[in-house]
Amino acid sequence: MSGYSAIYDISATLLELLKAHMDNLVAQDRISLSSPAELQQDTTPRLGLFLYQVIENHHLKNSELTAMAADRLRFPPLALDAFYLLTAYAQTRESEHQILGRAMQIFYDYAIIRGSLLRGGLAGSAEEIKIGLHTLSLDDINKLWNTFGNRPYKLSMAYRVSLALIESTRETVAARTTERVGRYGTLPSG
Repeated sequence: MSGYSAIYDISATLLELLKAHMDNLVAQDRISLSSPAELQQDTTPRLGLFLYQVIENHHLKNSELTAMAADRLRFPPLALDAFYLLTAYAQTRESEHQILGRAMQIFYDYAIIRGSLLRGGLAGSAEEIKIGLHTLSLDDINKLWNTFGNRPYKLSMAYRVSLALIESTRETVAARTTERVGRYGTLPSG
Protein backbone atom coordinates (compact mmCIF):
# COMPACT_ATOMS: atom_id res chain seq x y z
CA MET A 1 0.00 0.00 0.00
CA SER A 2 1.26 3.43 -0.82
CA GLY A 3 0.95 6.81 0.80
CA TYR A 4 -0.19 10.03 -0.80
CA SER A 5 2.26 9.52 -3.69
CA ALA A 6 0.28 6.55 -5.07
CA ILE A 7 -1.14 8.46 -8.03
CA TYR A 8 2.30 9.70 -9.08
CA ASP A 9 3.81 6.25 -8.48
CA ILE A 10 1.32 4.72 -10.91
CA SER A 11 2.05 7.42 -13.49
CA ALA A 12 5.80 6.87 -13.10
CA THR A 13 5.33 3.11 -13.48
CA LEU A 14 3.35 3.52 -16.71
CA LEU A 15 5.84 6.04 -18.07
CA GLU A 16 8.83 3.78 -17.38
CA LEU A 17 7.02 0.84 -18.95
CA LEU A 18 6.45 2.81 -22.16
CA LYS A 19 10.03 4.13 -22.24
CA ALA A 20 11.45 0.64 -21.83
CA HIS A 21 9.43 -0.94 -24.66
CA MET A 22 8.77 1.63 -27.38
CA ASP A 23 11.72 0.24 -29.36
CA ASN A 24 12.99 2.85 -31.81
CA LEU A 25 9.62 4.46 -32.54
CA VAL A 26 9.95 7.24 -29.94
CA ALA A 27 13.05 8.39 -28.06
CA GLN A 28 12.77 7.92 -24.30
CA ASP A 29 13.08 11.65 -23.63
CA ARG A 30 10.09 12.27 -25.93
CA ILE A 31 7.71 10.11 -23.86
CA SER A 32 6.19 12.21 -21.09
CA LEU A 33 3.35 12.80 -18.67
CA SER A 34 1.94 15.65 -20.73
CA SER A 35 -1.45 16.79 -21.85
CA PRO A 36 -2.03 17.42 -25.55
CA ALA A 37 -2.10 21.15 -24.70
CA GLU A 38 1.48 20.95 -23.38
CA LEU A 39 3.02 18.97 -26.22
CA GLN A 40 4.76 20.94 -28.92
CA GLN A 41 3.71 19.88 -32.37
CA ASP A 42 6.90 19.34 -34.28
CA THR A 43 8.14 16.59 -36.56
CA THR A 44 9.90 14.62 -33.82
CA PRO A 45 7.86 11.59 -32.72
CA ARG A 46 6.34 12.04 -29.25
CA LEU A 47 4.05 10.13 -26.96
CA GLY A 48 2.00 11.81 -24.27
CA LEU A 49 0.40 10.09 -21.29
CA PHE A 50 -2.06 12.45 -19.64
CA LEU A 51 -3.87 11.75 -16.37
CA TYR A 52 -7.23 13.41 -16.96
CA GLN A 53 -9.38 12.01 -14.14
CA VAL A 54 -9.15 10.18 -10.82
CA ILE A 55 -12.24 8.69 -9.17
CA GLU A 56 -12.92 6.65 -6.07
CA ASN A 57 -13.23 2.92 -6.63
CA HIS A 58 -16.74 2.16 -5.36
CA HIS A 59 -16.12 -1.57 -4.97
CA LEU A 60 -13.58 -1.00 -2.21
CA LYS A 61 -15.16 2.04 -0.59
CA ASN A 62 -16.62 0.16 2.39
CA SER A 63 -13.65 -2.01 3.29
CA GLU A 64 -13.14 -3.15 6.86
CA LEU A 65 -10.87 -1.48 9.39
CA THR A 66 -7.43 -3.08 9.67
CA ALA A 67 -6.01 -4.23 13.01
CA MET A 68 -2.73 -2.41 13.69
CA ALA A 69 -2.33 -3.68 17.26
CA ALA A 70 -4.50 -5.37 19.86
CA ASP A 71 -6.17 -2.08 20.70
CA ARG A 72 -5.80 -0.02 17.49
CA LEU A 73 -7.63 -0.13 14.17
CA ARG A 74 -6.74 1.79 11.00
CA PHE A 75 -9.36 3.07 8.60
CA PRO A 76 -9.34 1.45 5.13
CA PRO A 77 -7.25 2.98 2.34
CA LEU A 78 -8.68 5.37 -0.21
CA ALA A 79 -9.05 3.22 -3.35
CA LEU A 80 -8.82 5.11 -6.64
CA ASP A 81 -9.06 4.47 -10.37
CA ALA A 82 -7.00 6.68 -12.66
CA PHE A 83 -7.93 7.57 -16.24
CA TYR A 84 -5.23 8.37 -18.80
CA LEU A 85 -5.23 9.67 -22.35
CA LEU A 86 -2.50 8.26 -24.60
CA THR A 87 -1.71 10.45 -27.62
CA ALA A 88 0.92 10.01 -30.34
CA TYR A 89 2.55 12.78 -32.39
CA ALA A 90 4.73 12.36 -35.47
CA GLN A 91 5.39 13.84 -38.90
CA THR A 92 2.92 11.52 -40.64
CA ARG A 93 -0.38 9.89 -39.67
CA GLU A 94 1.16 6.51 -40.49
CA SER A 95 3.91 7.06 -37.91
CA GLU A 96 1.37 8.24 -35.32
CA HIS A 97 -0.67 5.07 -35.88
CA GLN A 98 2.44 2.91 -35.44
CA ILE A 99 3.42 4.71 -32.24
CA LEU A 100 -0.08 4.45 -30.82
CA GLY A 101 -0.35 0.80 -31.88
CA ARG A 102 2.94 -0.08 -30.15
CA ALA A 103 1.91 1.74 -26.96
CA MET A 104 -1.41 -0.11 -26.97
CA GLN A 105 0.42 -3.39 -27.48
CA ILE A 106 2.64 -2.63 -24.45
CA PHE A 107 -0.36 -1.85 -22.24
CA TYR A 108 -2.09 -5.02 -23.46
CA ASP A 109 0.98 -7.21 -22.83
CA TYR A 110 1.45 -5.68 -19.37
CA ALA A 111 -2.23 -5.49 -18.41
CA ILE A 112 -1.26 -6.40 -14.84
CA ILE A 113 1.90 -4.77 -13.51
CA ARG A 114 3.49 -6.04 -10.31
CA GLY A 115 6.81 -6.79 -8.70
CA SER A 116 9.98 -5.24 -10.11
CA LEU A 117 8.06 -3.16 -12.68
CA LEU A 118 6.47 -0.99 -9.97
CA ARG A 119 8.08 2.39 -9.25
CA GLY A 120 8.20 4.89 -6.39
CA GLY A 121 6.38 3.96 -3.21
CA LEU A 122 4.89 0.92 -4.97
CA ALA A 123 8.32 -0.64 -5.60
CA GLY A 124 8.90 -3.75 -3.53
CA SER A 125 5.26 -3.96 -2.48
CA ALA A 126 2.68 -6.64 -3.16
CA GLU A 127 0.50 -4.11 -5.00
CA GLU A 128 -0.53 -4.58 -8.59
CA ILE A 129 -1.79 -2.19 -11.24
CA LYS A 130 -4.40 -3.27 -13.78
CA ILE A 131 -4.58 -1.48 -17.14
CA GLY A 132 -7.59 -1.65 -19.45
CA LEU A 133 -8.98 0.30 -22.37
CA HIS A 134 -11.67 2.78 -21.39
CA THR A 135 -14.30 3.62 -23.96
CA LEU A 136 -15.22 7.27 -24.29
CA SER A 137 -18.24 8.40 -26.28
CA LEU A 138 -17.68 10.81 -29.14
CA ASP A 139 -19.25 13.53 -27.00
CA ASP A 140 -16.87 12.80 -24.09
CA ILE A 141 -13.87 12.83 -26.44
CA ASN A 142 -15.01 16.16 -27.86
CA LYS A 143 -15.45 17.65 -24.37
CA LEU A 144 -12.03 16.41 -23.28
CA TRP A 145 -10.24 17.78 -26.34
CA ASN A 146 -12.03 21.13 -25.98
CA THR A 147 -10.17 21.60 -22.69
CA PHE A 148 -6.86 21.66 -24.60
CA GLY A 149 -7.52 24.99 -26.24
CA ASN A 150 -7.04 25.30 -29.98
CA ARG A 151 -5.16 22.03 -30.36
CA PRO A 152 -6.32 19.96 -33.30
CA TYR A 153 -7.71 16.56 -32.39
CA LYS A 154 -5.27 13.65 -32.52
CA LEU A 155 -6.21 10.02 -32.36
CA SER A 156 -6.01 9.06 -28.70
CA MET A 157 -6.76 6.08 -26.53
CA ALA A 158 -8.24 6.26 -23.04
CA TYR A 159 -7.18 3.84 -20.31
CA ARG A 160 -8.52 3.01 -16.88
CA VAL A 161 -5.82 2.08 -14.39
CA SER A 162 -6.79 0.40 -11.14
CA LEU A 163 -5.94 0.43 -8.30
CA ALA A 164 -4.25 3.24 -6.43
CA LEU A 165 -4.46 2.71 -2.70
CA ILE A 166 -3.67 5.70 -0.53
CA GLU A 167 -3.13 4.47 2.98
CA SER A 168 -5.18 6.18 5.67
CA THR A 169 -3.39 7.78 8.60
CA ARG A 170 -6.57 7.78 10.67
CA GLU A 171 -6.78 5.26 13.50
CA THR A 172 -9.21 4.48 16.28
CA VAL A 173 -8.91 2.75 19.61
CA ALA A 174 -10.62 -0.60 19.80
CA ALA A 175 -11.78 -1.49 23.26
CA ARG A 176 -11.74 -5.24 23.66
CA THR A 177 -14.41 -7.02 25.69
CA THR A 178 -12.73 -8.08 28.90
CA GLU A 179 -15.72 -8.79 31.11
CA ARG A 180 -19.16 -10.10 30.46
CA VAL A 181 -21.94 -9.65 32.93
CA GLY A 182 -24.73 -12.13 32.68
CA ARG A 183 -28.07 -11.91 34.40
CA TYR A 184 -29.77 -15.13 35.08
CA GLY A 185 -33.17 -15.47 36.56
CA THR A 186 -36.61 -16.75 36.00
CA LEU A 187 -38.89 -15.53 33.33
CA PRO A 188 -42.16 -14.01 34.48
CA SER A 189 -45.00 -16.43 34.15
CA GLY A 190 -47.83 -15.29 32.20
